[in-house]
Amino acid sequence: MKKIWIIIWSLVNFAFSGFLAQPLTDFVKRQFSEESTVSLGWLLDNRFSLLYVVIFIVLFLAVVGLIVWVWYLTPGNRRKRKEQKIQSELKKFNSMYFQDYKIRATWEVVTEGLLDDNPFITNLQLFCLNEQHQPVRMQNGMCPHQGCPNHIRRVDEYKIKNQIESELILKKQSMRSDNN
Repeated sequence: MKKIWIIIWSLVNFAFSGFLAQPLTDFVKRQFSEESTVSLGWLLDNRFSLLYVVIFIVLFLAVVGLIVWVWYLTPGNRRKRKEQKIQSELKKFNSMYFQDYKIRATWEVVTEGLLDDNPFITNLQLFCLNEQHQPVRMQNGMCPHQGCPNHIRRVDEYKIKNQIESELILKKQSMRSDNN
């Protein structure tokens, strides 16, 4: 977006420098002429009529609109916007409930800067949601409460992480196929 504003600003500067050069030089010549009276008659000259100003503004807006339209339609920018939309949708998928263990897993999704283009998760946290006690964060795949069934059976965090990442890859593939 910064490139577009640089181009627009340079076009405006170029247009106004050529557009205002003649009237400004006429004004300066009249100020330093032998007659020192200030007159505004140069504004009503044929060179500087209201019709030319309106035509200039219309053409300027048409050129700016064409530049913006072409920029949005380039294939690289369209592809980039689609990928950003997919990445933001994947980042919303950040928790899952496992009914058989009564566990909720939360995580953060990382999608940027990957060599293989597959999303992965970081900061995986497991919470035991057993009815015997309040929800509590599990440590080393086990509930810290002694009487809880999740204290006896250890949850393999690697398997859960693998399952979540597999679902993320499937979601990304389905989003890509939906967008095409």
